[in-house]
Amino acid sequence: MTDQERRELSERLAKWAGFALGEKDFQFNKSGLPNFTRSLDAQAEYLWPKLGTIGFSFEQEITVSGELLGWSAYCQRGEEWWEEFSEDSPAEAIALAIDAAIGEKP
Repeated sequence: MTDQERRELSERLAKWAGFALGEKDFQFNKSGLPNFTRSLDAQAEYLWPKLGTIGFSFEQEITVSGELLGWSAYCQRGEEWWEEFSEDSPAEAIALAIDAAIGEKP
């Protein structure tokens, strides 16, 4: 995932969480919004409480020899499931899965 894609994802999630884009009260990233692709703390504070009936989990993907491949995140709303994967971080995988579940992709 590119830096631009991460920024756009964080902006979509911030908008869904109720942030006014351009708000400068936060020191998470250059745009002044929480960096949801890098911070589980930001997700826990601003996104997870808004999930309502959407459940999620994540796990490490590890080879038999113990090499870390990345993280998978799963979201469920009713009978629908979304699975996303990130080689970079669990926060990125969860952000992708939440984005898929809330349907905010352009």
